[in-house]
Amino acid sequence: MNLAEFGFNCLFGLGIFLLSVTITRLMIRINIVDKPNERSSHIVPTPRSGGVAIVLSFTLGAFIVLFLESRFDLPMHQFFAVIVGAFFMAFIAFIDDVKGLRQIIKFSGQFLSIIVILVSGLYFKQLSFPFANPIELSPILGMGITLCWFLFFMNAFNFMDGLNGLAGGSALVASIFMCILGYLSGFYVVYILSMILAFAILGFLIFNFPKGKIFLGDTGSQYVALILAVIGVIASQSTIVFVSEMSVPFLFFIFVFDVILTLIKRLMRRENIFQAHKSHLYQMLNQSGFSHVFVTILHLGFMIIGGLSVLYLYQHGPENTLKIFAILFSIAVVYAIIVQRVYGRSVK
Repeated sequence: MNLAEFGFNCLFGLGIFLLSVTITRLMIRINIVDKPNERSSHIVPTPRSGGVAIVLSFTLGAFIVLFLESRFDLPMHQFFAVIVGAFFMAFIAFIDDVKGLRQIIKFSGQFLSIIVILVSGLYFKQLSFPFANPIELSPILGMGITLCWFLFFMNAFNFMDGLNGLAGGSALVASIFMCILGYLSGFYVVYILSMILAFAILGFLIFNFPKGKIFLGDTGSQYVALILAVIGVIASQSTIVFVSEMSVPFLFFIFVFDVILTLIKRLMRRENIFQAHKSHLYQMLNQSGFSHVFVTILHLGFMIIGGLSVLYLYQHGPENTLKIFAILFSIAVVYAIIVQRVYGRSVK
């Protein structure tokens, strides 16, 4: 990348950022209110659906690049499958933000949006394991694994959207690292889509963290999670260099760990896993007296560790997957133990 191209990318990103800022301001004025519930960390009704700004900014930015940049070599049918599928899912989530929908309708919307993307050919074609050759997946198995991952990740991301800046900030860090990965690997589609998403998120985030003037809402959390998951799949299909299928899971390792741990604990206590609650690790840490700013910054630190792990895996190959997993898992376990002890002392 030469200096002129870098300057153009910065100006283009600035345009996406300003568009996102403008739409976020508009959504604050429209004021679709998020009323506090058992899961909420806020006590004052606050505008939600700030994710609308991310949806519209990212969509416009992606179309501009599609028509102006010859290196954008994602097949046209796959591009439109991503845009249409993600936009449909965001539309369903927006309706849920406005007036609420039953779980079955929301899940059906997620399922259909993912199917649109999968049938275009965007799914995991193989899985890489340490000390073994990659396993080629049949289309049915590849679609099935990708479907399960998308559904889990979208809902996990939504579960973790409970403190100002936590989900949005984490998505921003993840987008930046995926942008770096795309640049280093020479995978222009991954690079530019991640860059557009990062600037779109940033335009929202300055209103969300630390003051919490507006929230992502399901519109934003579902959309951002799906786009990041799709970018991860696109990256893993590189035929030039190795890009791990675990890139996005490793980036969001602390999110995935927190959600799985919380689900296991709630199932063991025979609680309704669909009912609002405050038993995630980040919620417990916040309830223990640590500010939402501290908790969010701590999780951004975890995200940076995950991002560095992904770059390490790219540089050193799939044989290091197990080592990276062990390191991230150990960090997550230590974090969980500390949070449990701190929370236990605070409620005595």
